[in-house]
Amino acid sequence: MDYRASEHLIPIFDFGVLHLELNTALFIFVLVLIVMYSMNRLLFNPVLRTLDNRSQMLGQLRESTQQQLREIEALDRDYQTQLAQVREEVNTYRQEARRDAQDAVEAVLADARKAVEMDLSAALSELEKEALRLRDELAQRVGGLAQQISRRVLE
Repeated sequence: MDYRASEHLIPIFDFGVLHLELNTALFIFVLVLIVMYSMNRLLFNPVLRTLDNRSQMLGQLRESTQQQLREIEALDRDYQTQLAQVREEVNTYRQEARRDAQDAVEAVLADARKAVEMDLSAALSELEKEALRLRDELAQRVGGLAQQISRRVLE
């Protein structure tokens, strides 16, 4: 079997030293297949495997990130509830402290009122005694003046 090109095609594919023959075309085709297989095996498959691994790792990282975000949101909710509870307790303690302080102020004021009332009653009793003494003294003086006036009138 002769794989030579037909006679009418020879002038078209006659490149001088380089003749396009079926054997050459088949040889080039086989070489291209071998090179493609080798490149696929040695270059493309490892690169595609690396890209697949990378995409898988990115997916895992994305899932991990989503899980961590959910955990952070849960922790934030817990923190907010605990913060609200602490604020409520602080407000309760403030109100109790305010009531205790108000009760203490009222007790001090009541003691002060009692002390002032006692001082006032002591001062009033002292004033009454002083008024009685002054009245007695005034009565004596009036009596003395009356005697002096009656002596002068009689004299």
